[in-house]
Order: sequence, then structure tokens, then C-alpha cells
Amino acid sequence: MYAAMAKYYAKMARDKFWYSVHRWSYSAGENPRKVVIVGGSYGGYSVAKRLANSLPSGYAVTLIEKHKHHNHTFVFPRYSVFDGNETSAFVPLEDRDYSAIVPPGSMEVTFQECVGIGTDGETGQRYVILNNGKQVTFDYLVIATGARKFFPADLDNETAQEGVEKLKNVQSSIKNAKNIAIVGAGAVGVELATDIKYKYGDEKNVTLYNSRSKLLPRFHESVHEAAEPVCKELGVRLHYNVRPKVSGNTISLPDGTVEEFDLVFPCVGGSASSQPFQKALTESINPKTGGITVKPTLQLENDPKIFALGDVTDLDAPKMARACILQSEVVTNNILSLIGGQDAVSKYVPTYIDGALHLTLGLNKSVLHLGSDSSKLQEHKEDYTMQPQKTWQFFDAQFDPVKNST
Repeated sequence: MYAAMAKYYAKMARDKFWYSVHRWSYSAGENPRKVVIVGGSYGGYSVAKRLANSLPSGYAVTLIEKHKHHNHTFVFPRYSVFDGNETSAFVPLEDRDYSAIVPPGSMEVTFQECVGIGTDGETGQRYVILNNGKQVTFDYLVIATGARKFFPADLDNETAQEGVEKLKNVQSSIKNAKNIAIVGAGAVGVELATDIKYKYGDEKNVTLYNSRSKLLPRFHESVHEAAEPVCKELGVRLHYNVRPKVSGNTISLPDGTVEEFDLVFPCVGGSASSQPFQKALTESINPKTGGITVKPTLQLENDPKIFALGDVTDLDAPKMARACILQSEVVTNNILSLIGGQDAVSKYVPTYIDGALHLTLGLNKSVLHLGSDSSKLQEHKEDYTMQPQKTWQFFDAQFDPVKNST
């Protein structure tokens, strides 16, 4: 693990050096050829910055993001229970100063929603279509639109303030509820259940339904072995190997049992956000999952100038931010190779680092899983905030949650 981390940080240092050299030699020109990136979360923003600091003169990046804030979803379960830090969960994206990040003219950011892909019938020039009717032409396209998920895994809030109000409303709902059900025992479901029990103890009955035989089944069983005793210690009722039907606050089990709750949270999976591309890229979209099928080079099989990465793909890989960031390097390398007249040879191969996990279990315990075959239960000081400033820094936003809460 430590050798891999050392290699990663050494590469970051080399990249930083070459980026500084590139800054002084780069010129966008009057009409640069375009790499368009749809989606400005971890994967998309990583590709945008890497390319903007690497593209040859005459090329530039256009990043299209539908929201003017980033939902820091990792803290949503915690902030749904504990109040006081809600504004930190929404990173402002609109007023970032790119002058110190990328060369002038190398990257522009457009806050609109992509609704499709089109082709000019006369010139053959391709473009993405925005919800305001504008067309943005591209020579290379990167799709990084992520996945749609149920709250508290994510929110479809138009503004940061809407998100803040949603979190506060959920806090109030939890406070006023006695019997709470959580359907789904992935990271979000387990973290929400343990936070509620940690704060309220015997005041709340929390039942966690799991369709599998272990908690967090996508991870090594050592995660389950470390997490289950803490869940039981906190008093979370665990139901395994059951897939309930949810109707409002009513849970129906396959054996005919019907249970009523004051509050039900569905924390089950999500679906790839590939809708804008369904018409143009039909052959490349898995009809069962909605995920975009890509080669190990992260290119579409039948369209080498279109790339996809992260949760929108049908890759058999961890659906986690760290994996998206690592995939961004593959996309960047291959686009640069194609621009230089070479083949795209960089391939994404998942490693244990991609699937590393930090699972919170209440405020003072957590499980650290580094993607190998072992997990470690840690005890620490109570942590209400989960250090959101690190994510603000990743997105090059100045950490000032009070100022940016409106």
C-alpha cells in the first residue's frame, strides 16, 4: 500500500512540474479544437484539469456541469442526523478562480445541462446539445455524468440552499420519528443507521434490511466482520437475506409480514445517468443497467473519440470517487495520444486502492478497508464534520461554508 501511495504522490509532483512548464508554452489560439467533458464531479473535473494542463496549443477544454455546486455526498448520512454543518455539504463551483490552476484560455466551464448529442448533416461536425438550446461542438467527448441515487446517497437539488433545507428537514423528521427503517446495507445505509443510534440511543428503533447475508456485500467480508458487532452494540436491528417492498412508510416482507414505520429510507443502489446519450449512443448502452459500455481504454467500442468514466459506465470496477480520479488519468493519456497521432494504449485496471473504504460507525468508530483482504476497526475522537474542507480543496473552492450558504 505504502509503495503505491509513494508512487502516486511522486507522479503528482512530476505532473505539477510539467504543468508549470506547459503554462508558459501553451496558447489556445482564436478557434481551438475542443475536448468537451460532460459532468464536473470527481472524474470529470479531474480530466478537465489534467487536459487543460497538458493539451497542445490549439486545443482547449469545455467542461459542462448542470449544477453550480457540488454535492459532497459522503457527508449526507452524517448531516442528515447531526445539525450545524449543512452548508459545508455543498461546494460552490461558480466563482472559482482558474488563473492559478490552468493556463489562460485552456478551460471554460459552462453551467448547463446536456440533453443530447447531434451531428451537422453538411460538415459532419458533432456537438452536444444543452438545455438552453446551445450547441457545443467537440472533437473529443468525455462523459462523466455519474449515477442517480436515492437520498441520502445523493440529492437532486437545484441550489445549495435547497440542499441545506432538505438536510434540515430530514434531521427534523428523524428527531420526531420513533421507528425508522433503512432498506439497503451498503455504506450509506450502515452509516445512517449507526449515526441515528449513536445520537438517539434507545429513543429510536432502527431496523436495517439487507438483501444479502453480509453488510456491505460489495466489499471483502472483513468489512462486515468489523462493522456488524458495532451495529449490534449500538442497537441496530439487522435483517439479512430479505428484499422488502416499500410503500410509503410500510414495509412488506416476502413471508407476508407487514411492518409500519414512522420513517423509511431507501438506500439501494442507483442507475447510470446516461439518459442524454440514449438516442445517439444506443449501441453502447447496456439496456439492463443503463451503463455505457467502454473498452479498457475507456473509449466506446465503436467510437474511439468518445470516452466515459466513473459511475455512468458499465465497468466492473468500484463505483467510488477514488476510482473515478484514477480513471481520469487513463482518459487524459489516451486523448493526448490520439491528438498526437498515436494509438490509445493506456488501460484502466482496477487496483485495491480504487476500492479503499472509510466507513463511519457513529461519531467515534470507523472501519478502514484498503481494498485488500483485511479491514481495521478504529476508535477516535468524535467527528461531527468529516473534514469537508478537503473536498472543497479538491474542487478548488475556498472553504467558507457560511458565505456560500445562500
